[in-house]
Amino acid sequence: MKKTLLYLIILLSAHITLNAQEAVTGDGKAAGIYFETYIGEMSELIRDADYQGALELGRRCAVWMDGLSPQERETVPFPWYFYIQMCKAAAYDGRPDEAVTYLRAAIDNGCNHLRDIIDLETLPILTSYGPYNSIVEPMREEADFKGLLRRDHDYRTGEEYLPAFTYAPAGDEGLTSVRRELDLAAVAGSGDELSRIVNILDWVHNTVPHNGARNYRGEANALAIYQYNKETGNGVNCRMLATMLKDCYLSLSIPARVVTCLPQSEEDMDCHVINAVWSDIMGKWLWVDPSYAAYITDGEGIMLGIGEVRQRLIDGLPVHVREGANWNHRGPVTDEFYLHQYMAKNLYWIECSLDNGFNSENRYVQLVPHGTEVWNHRPEALRTSDPDYFWQAPVTDSGAAR
Repeated sequence: MKKTLLYLIILLSAHITLNAQEAVTGDGKAAGIYFETYIGEMSELIRDADYQGALELGRRCAVWMDGLSPQERETVPFPWYFYIQMCKAAAYDGRPDEAVTYLRAAIDNGCNHLRDIIDLETLPILTSYGPYNSIVEPMREEADFKGLLRRDHDYRTGEEYLPAFTYAPAGDEGLTSVRRELDLAAVAGSGDELSRIVNILDWVHNTVPHNGARNYRGEANALAIYQYNKETGNGVNCRMLATMLKDCYLSLSIPARVVTCLPQSEEDMDCHVINAVWSDIMGKWLWVDPSYAAYITDGEGIMLGIGEVRQRLIDGLPVHVREGANWNHRGPVTDEFYLHQYMAKNLYWIECSLDNGFNSENRYVQLVPHGTEVWNHRPEALRTSDPDYFWQAPVTDSGAAR
């Protein structure tokens, strides 16, 4: 990493002084290639929590960009994007005022849609900061994510030919290790089912921080993720937190899934991964999100499932994120940001693994609105527009529905 970064800085510093004819060679894409290299290096530095290094490299990129001719700048895709990376680095480093400065620079250079900055919208340190909201609010008003849900709200029932979802038993060897090594019986406590569900949610949230820029490369199970955090102090992204929480629930005989929530636009590179956890008391799946210690309630304080939240957003009915939901204890999560913007965008279609266990995420099924041609990042996955099938109750060891 350090050798690559040094080589990059030397190389790009040299190119700052080149004229247009020297820098734009052959196919005319040289400047664009160097820009993409800058972005890649900045992303790596952010993943490594080297926020100062990312900001320094971003400043070098700004100097380099200023030295480009109009001809060269035409070869640079999304010339504002390095400012978004700088904004993200400053926010992660706890400096929202500096982050807003970079956001303004990004907008001045052509960033004009909410999907371009959706990564920033996941950071309460920004969404709770007045100057940031003043800049972003017009973008939020223009991006009608709930309107898309209302337009493409239709589902169909009766697709019973698809395979059933499966859940590994608590006696599974891997899940037994999770329960014992993480002492989850004590974490869950001796209260009722819902209190145990919330206690495990809070424990995962408080034990391993969320870091959406962190590219964890270890095994996708609770023990490996826990050990990675203890050895490095690093957080992991939303998918890995949801994987850890799923394993914890399964180890206590509570059925759970990892749920990927996806946007309508293929150009939108952001999604969010949460969990569905089954409640025998309520007879339904519940929404839990370890990235934000969040669950969702209606106007009466009743906990809701993912499908219920989506429908209530469409119908304009009350939905509330749990009081105390937060991002790494650095800022609160609000209904407007989390539900009416961020998750409204990411509830257009949904994906789960058919098989849910320790290191067992493989076959996938996707719930998509009926009659839509939704983009697909996983062509081998099964597709359905039947919410009754998708949210079917888990079965017991005897094969009966719970």
